[in-house]
Amino acid sequence: DVIAIHKTTLIFHTTATAAPPAVVLEMPALRQRVDDEIDRTARYERMFSLLCFVGGLPSERPNIQRTAISQLRRIDATAWSSEGAFYVLLPEAGADEAIAIATRIRSKLDRLALRIGRVTCPPDGYDFDADALIASAHDAAVIAKPGQISGLERALQTLMIGTQRVIVADPTVARLYALVERLAPVGIPVL
Repeated sequence: DVIAIHKTTLIFHTTATAAPPAVVLEMPALRQRVDDEIDRTARYERMFSLLCFVGGLPSERPNIQRTAISQLRRIDATAWSSEGAFYVLLPEAGADEAIAIATRIRSKLDRLALRIGRVTCPPDGYDFDADALIASAHDAAVIAKPGQISGLERALQTLMIGTQRVIVADPTVARLYALVERLAPVGIPVL
């Protein structure tokens, strides 16, 4: 760059550097970032989205992570959960932009047939709770068909318990029912 001020000329030499990629966090740090985005959403009326990818084998994780990060912006963040789900936080991204980003990632990883869940806050974050949003993104991914992107609107579950039909819409209740399903076949008392 050349800057001329009166009779003085300044010349700046610099090399172009690539923008740093999206950051990979531990899950508690991503949860904190989601909390921070919720605060920004409430205070400044901004939006953000959260994607969840499920279905990859442990050996495919490096490829999934590398491919996803190549499609993300600097402000985005990612994390792997202990269950093997890959989360992508997209600050300042509404539903349409989140779907576009998820579609780009899905097209690069098409052979893996990942299931992708998406939530956008505030439209889907009715209770502004980080754990609920993370669980909702995961629930949406779990019910998505392989290779598909599912939004929160499809994350409602209908369960049959005996003769009763139960509609589960709250992520906390959904996690409770999932825990009950996992514990039901176990032969040890849980209460």
